[in-house]
Amino acid sequence: MERDIVCVKIKISGIVQGVGFRPFVRRLAKALSINGLVKNTDSSVEVTAEGSKSHIDKFCSRIREDAPKNSWIKEVIINDHDICGFENFDIIESNTIGERNTYISPDLSICNECREEFFEKKIKDTSTLLLTAPIAVLDLQLLRVYLTTGTKQQ
Repeated sequence: MERDIVCVKIKISGIVQGVGFRPFVRRLAKALSINGLVKNTDSSVEVTAEGSKSHIDKFCSRIREDAPKNSWIKEVIINDHDICGFENFDIIESNTIGERNTYISPDLSICNECREEFFEKKIKDTSTLLLTAPIAVLDLQLLRVYLTTGTKQQ
């Protein structure tokens, strides 16, 4: 069994913001027993990931292969990084200190998977929904009606 831990920093550019990319990366990392973090930057999504070399290799391949359907990956840059000792995998607050230079996704409505999750779990906190939704662009009118009246709209 492989026990040597490696750490990489991954920069993913393209249409990777507003399409559920960070929640996708977190789910993938957890499935592969990888610890680290994911965040939006001014122009990309940045991931710092620690795990066994074989899991990190799978993780890096699957980021491109299994990306959310509404994303488009222009480039993935992977660099070795010093071990940080992460104990879990977190989505952290966006880091946008410079000029924003991102690709813009088309307007998207809430997908069926998100709609089912939202109504089945009766999620009242929209920040929780955004962290679990495959796409982060929501039908805000539908959301507003549900949160204020509890009525499910189709």
